[in-house]
Amino acid sequence: MLFSDSTHFTDFGTASLWPIYAFFGNLSKYVNACPSSLGARHLAYIPSLPDFIQDLYSSKFGEKATADVLAHLKREIMNAVWLLLLDDEFMEAYRNGIVVLCADMILRRIFPCFFSYAADYPEKVLLACIKNLGTWLCPRCFVMKPHVSNLGSPDNRSVRLRLRKDTPARHRLIKKARRLIFRFGKSISSKAVSTLLNEGSLVPTLSAFSSRLEPEGFDFYELFVVDFMHEVELGVIKQVMTHIVRMLECLGGGRVTELNRRFRSAPTFGRDIIRKFSNDVCSFKKMAARDYEDMIEIASPLVEGLFPGDHDAAIVDLLMILGIWHAYGKLRISPEEVNQSFRECCTLLSEKLHHFKNEICPHYDTKELARECQARQRRQAQKNPTSSHSTTSKVKVFTMNTYKFHSILDYPDMIEKYGTTDSYSTLSGELEHRRVKRAYKRSSKTGFQRQIARRVYRERRLQEIASNNHGTGRQRSQRGLHVDFSADEPLPLSDPAERYQMSHSRRFPVDLFALLAEKDDPALKLFLPSLKNHLLMRLNGVHLNGVEIEYSQTELDRLTFVGHRIYKHKVIRFNYTSYDLRR
Repeated sequence: MLFSDSTHFTDFGTASLWPIYAFFGNLSKYVNACPSSLGARHLAYIPSLPDFIQDLYSSKFGEKATADVLAHLKREIMNAVWLLLLDDEFMEAYRNGIVVLCADMILRRIFPCFFSYAADYPEKVLLACIKNLGTWLCPRCFVMKPHVSNLGSPDNRSVRLRLRKDTPARHRLIKKARRLIFRFGKSISSKAVSTLLNEGSLVPTLSAFSSRLEPEGFDFYELFVVDFMHEVELGVIKQVMTHIVRMLECLGGGRVTELNRRFRSAPTFGRDIIRKFSNDVCSFKKMAARDYEDMIEIASPLVEGLFPGDHDAAIVDLLMILGIWHAYGKLRISPEEVNQSFRECCTLLSEKLHHFKNEICPHYDTKELARECQARQRRQAQKNPTSSHSTTSKVKVFTMNTYKFHSILDYPDMIEKYGTTDSYSTLSGELEHRRVKRAYKRSSKTGFQRQIARRVYRERRLQEIASNNHGTGRQRSQRGLHVDFSADEPLPLSDPAERYQMSHSRRFPVDLFALLAEKDDPALKLFLPSLKNHLLMRLNGVHLNGVEIEYSQTELDRLTFVGHRIYKHKVIRFNYTSYDLRR
């Protein structure tokens, strides 16, 4: 299971990393979701375009590189890296497998295969080799952008069945387009190239997965799974909640302030199920996916009463259905009957969204929030620093014409085919970014990619060494805490009046340090101080009085074991005087 995404290391600067992580599907999803388990393997760090790319391009072609050219270069770099990873050695293993000695000491032939590729939409576009937000914007099906807003309609559902396929005909189209560019000098955005690749919003780049795996019968479009965190929590939920706040600002009367007060008054629940909300939730400042998740879980009762008439009930119903849909999507187990209920919820949610968009939103003259207006001005200033820009808020309408809304109906099918969404969530990759960010802080900040790679490699090697030592120590302690049956340790007859008899032999020592290293063994919890306390009671004769005494740490430290050893024995003899095992 693969994941890739770029991450920034600093708030003020350009230091970033573009890693590719691989997770083994044979491991538990709870292991892969925990960064401390080191379940993610760092396959490669994709190089970014250099800062001087515009200068280099201008010196060669006499003009500035367009956005299409930069996007093409980025796609070429990513697929070039994947071609290096999918080399001849890997393809040999892919076709014929590799023989591995498994943990049960049995040799098995294992075939590596790709299960899923988790990524956000801009990353999927690069991997699927299609235009970003093109006419055919979905990396899985042939839905057209003007029809995306027809969510749940019969035509929309039929188009979803037209899945993208990696075929030799597609390869020939891309090769023709590349010949026009690199042999006849046509630009990437020229009419000749665009006409050739128009259907499907293709681009003149052949995917590395396609070129390597298509001859083996593998369709790389099947890799692209849904992205719950970016598409739902940071997509649909954020967009719905943002527009509801715009509507409340349009109504005025302190409704936004009241909604903030209600969120602040909401109690927390569980350890991290619902966290404490900030003082100004409706400004949406520095909110992560988990914050939008918390919002939708309790938004329905908090919004109630803030809108007039029938609009209030319709918006409350929308938030309730969206919350239920979110809960279905987050289930860690999804039987067939539950998934069928999820499909029905998808249909109901699409109806509520259409009603919200067509029947309620037109009654409100919604405009940008203050934060949205400021963000727009910053973007405009960055594009054109010399010109002045409007400081007034622009009209904002609610739209469903985005890929995030289009993906809503794909979730039941994805869960049926690939399993629950937590198995291939981008959250695991985002959590893994924390490791490289910690490694960056410990680097020299110059050539940090190589330093991060070395540190990640050392961490994994240390974990493997610790795991091997731990396993060896456990086997040694389990094998060595009893005397082998074939060992000879005679015990002569003793006086029947003695309570027990044990040999004084020192043939089978046990190292205390090695024994106490088994920290996960509950039998060894407080073993050494309890043993010393017991021995001191017997040495001082206190045990004869039947009184338990707790010695101080200073007194316990006075008792030492010669050579840090205790001894094990094969036989101990107890003398009893009655059948009920009482003396």
